[in-house]
Amino acid sequence: MNKKKRIMKILAALTAFVLIGVVLFFVNAFLGNPVSYLLARHSASQYIEENYPEADFDIDGISYFFEDAKYSVSIKSPSSIDSHFTIKTDFAGRIKYNSYESDILKKGNTIERINRDYYDMVSAVFSSPVFPYETSHAFAKVYISYDEILNSEQNGVILTEELELDKIYDMKEVGEKAGTVILSVRDEVSVEKAAEILEKTKLLLNSAEVYFNRIDFILEEKHSPDIKVEKRINLDGFPAAFIGSEDLKERIELYK
Repeated sequence: MNKKKRIMKILAALTAFVLIGVVLFFVNAFLGNPVSYLLARHSASQYIEENYPEADFDIDGISYFFEDAKYSVSIKSPSSIDSHFTIKTDFAGRIKYNSYESDILKKGNTIERINRDYYDMVSAVFSSPVFPYETSHAFAKVYISYDEILNSEQNGVILTEELELDKIYDMKEVGEKAGTVILSVRDEVSVEKAAEILEKTKLLLNSAEVYFNRIDFILEEKHSPDIKVEKRINLDGFPAAFIGSEDLKERIELYK
């Protein structure tokens, strides 16, 4: 009887150890582990000291992503709004990825900041009660290109080589030069209605000191989600300079 009890206790202990091991395995897989967090911090700290000794980078936070089993270390400069990037390490603290080049050297953060500011300005108008139309899509972006062959004055684009880290841009100028509004409205489909919506949209945006270079505009009939829309007007890259002109309807006819 005592022997049987001892065997049962051993089996129970083994079962408990196995269960604890399984739990720890899943916790480590989905949440990471404290040792690897410390290794990630140490590796990232050493990396920025060795590679960017003149910069004032600090570790802003560490996250674990179970999708790729990597620890993501956020690096940030307190003196520069565009100087932040990510270092990723594995469970042993080995550096596997560094976004410094794309985020800072190639102006990725500056591009994101400009687009976010412009998007917020345009969205504020479209979400305002003063905007009278039913929309299915309403947002905006700034056309920024790495292609140095492009002539930014002729093509309505800002080249990355023109951008400066931390510069506070005049969003009116940015919008006029390279802003693109993307707007899809559900209403009566006609050239007259399209002209009315374009003119009203430009008026409301300009009144809020938001300007754009061109608009991707779709006008389609009001419909339920399961009904295919047959009738629509689609204007891709329609110049803002055309809106308000005396021949606006004729230009819509040519573009649609």
